[in-house]
Amino acid sequence: MTQRSIRIGATAAPTTAGKADHDLYREVIDDCLLIDQLGYDTAWFVEHAFSDYLPHPSPLITMSHIAAQAPELGLATAVLVLPWHNPLRVAGELAMVSALTRGPLLIGIGRGTAKSEYDNYNVDMSTARARMNESYKIIDIALRGEPFTYNGQFFKYDKPLRLRPSVAPGSRIQFYGAIGSPGGAENVAELGLPLLCQSQFPDRLLSKIHDTWVARSRELGRTCDAPNVIQVRTLIKDTDEEAFALAKEWYPRGFAAQHAHYVPDANPWQGIDEYQSFVRAFEGLAKLKDPANIMPFIETQAVGSPQRVARRLQEYLALGFDYLVIHATFPEFPQDIRRETYTRFAKQVAPLLSDSMRGR
Repeated sequence: MTQRSIRIGATAAPTTAGKADHDLYREVIDDCLLIDQLGYDTAWFVEHAFSDYLPHPSPLITMSHIAAQAPELGLATAVLVLPWHNPLRVAGELAMVSALTRGPLLIGIGRGTAKSEYDNYNVDMSTARARMNESYKIIDIALRGEPFTYNGQFFKYDKPLRLRPSVAPGSRIQFYGAIGSPGGAENVAELGLPLLCQSQFPDRLLSKIHDTWVARSRELGRTCDAPNVIQVRTLIKDTDEEAFALAKEWYPRGFAAQHAHYVPDANPWQGIDEYQSFVRAFEGLAKLKDPANIMPFIETQAVGSPQRVARRLQEYLALGFDYLVIHATFPEFPQDIRRETYTRFAKQVAPLLSDSMRGR
């Protein structure tokens, strides 16, 4: 296989079934230390609340803790759901984290998909995209460190204000836009951000998202040097058959937790126009809870022997993604399974793809 200059990260999330929440977060810390030791560029953190689906309501708190123990490791979000937060608080916390780490900060932003989270945070889901866009613009301005005012739909700052603390000198903060549809790709291009996608979407949709983003960026005369990111579900064993059997055992449990979190059968997005693409995307989710239906999905993911995983990841690179995030976490996945995948990838798969693992 031809080597290529790519970047490689790994997702860290609370997943092991039956453990107390505080023990789940200690697992995340241990996983991040392994991710750092193995030479991954970044650890990526999710944001979810109020259910068993990867409960992690404050990625920035975890990032600040990891920064103290692995200061060179890049820290990232997939994603930070901006409509749930005050943008000035987000900007201030990002500036704080920038002072606590020497690694880059890759901040994937999104609007979230679970109606229950919007309801519990008392935020109108029909305003999700507008809130995300406005919040990002405020955060971007605030992080520049100059006094500013702002007159928007949701936030108004009439008196000039300046963010304190300011961003630490030499900090590297790169924002990404999480995409689940071609319409979202246009919006992210208009914000001037690179892509953050997930392998849960089929290749044909990922290709359309990427091409839509490229076309809209060109129309606007915008260029972006940051690599596009894809978060890929990954599970590695000695043979394809062994990995498939393990995935068949554990992935349906994860999809059951995901289904319970999003409750797509209840049509939570009824009447919310900008979420109708998710209605279609989630139509097949209930089927994936059944092990009898899971194999077609597993076969599309980076699951298998090191050689099969490398081939599958090459296909994502061919779609136009240059930053691979090894997503070995899913609800109820035991820690030993994901740690084996982190290790096998670094030692057995990464050398087939790139010579750019951090520390090589």
